[in-house]
Amino acid sequence: MAIRATEINWNSTIGANSQTSAGAGVPMGAGFVFELGAFANNFVPNASNVGSWAANWVALDRDAYNPVSKFFTSKATLLSNDLTFHFTKKGYIWGYNPQLPGEWILMTNGAWLWPFAGEGIQPPVTWSIGASGTVAIIGEINGSGFQMKTAFVPGVSVPDVNPEAWKQQYFSTVERANPALSGWQADADGDGACNLFELAAGSNPRSWMSRPSIFVERLDTGSGAPALQVRLACPQYAAVTYGAEVSPDLSAWSGSGVSRVLDTPGEIVFRYTPEATGRLFIRMGFTL
Repeated sequence: MAIRATEINWNSTIGANSQTSAGAGVPMGAGFVFELGAFANNFVPNASNVGSWAANWVALDRDAYNPVSKFFTSKATLLSNDLTFHFTKKGYIWGYNPQLPGEWILMTNGAWLWPFAGEGIQPPVTWSIGASGTVAIIGEINGSGFQMKTAFVPGVSVPDVNPEAWKQQYFSTVERANPALSGWQADADGDGACNLFELAAGSNPRSWMSRPSIFVERLDTGSGAPALQVRLACPQYAAVTYGAEVSPDLSAWSGSGVSRVLDTPGEIVFRYTPEATGRLFIRMGFTL
């Protein structure tokens, strides 16, 4: 059975000025992430329930804001209308900066109802925040001198990438029932990285051109044995546990003495400094 995969082009206007809650003197810069998604469990977001947004949010697609060209743009593929993305429910675009906690903007439009996905081929739809009828639940939209302006929302956390929502983003209903394709240890695109690795790294499990970026490095400590570290590039946190282990022989592995020295949406680094020189291996692992 063919899958009708509807594409959604979603974007802001290129070159339009956008700013943070601090005002015109602080333009929206690098680090802002925009997600296209919906809220599960019939949750309706408003200014009084922001503390519950992250727990109910399901992202379909995401894109990093380009501070040079002053816009975001991406193309999402809707494979099914399962629950959260039912064609009677509304879509949202949520912008935030994990490095500036609390700087949020959430936008929607009465016309942003999820299109039908099924058999056949459907023309793409476009959701642009510059379109008439777009409103901001938090923040401001299409104001005087700016297209977007974030609001400061204190004491809240940004959403992690939910594993099941991530599967829904990349696999159809039929594919999610096939563990040989969508199981966490399966390698859907044959690039050598299992689906769990792709989730943790923020890469695309359906494209061999999108592979996790992970690096192992030796560091001169200035005295004694060099340190060994493993570095993973990841655009944002996934709801997985990141860890690392070392081994002298690729047989016995231990996480004792391994420290997480960098932990930001964008990069995670683990480091181990041995007490003596000798052969040593390091690896990073992920668990749900």
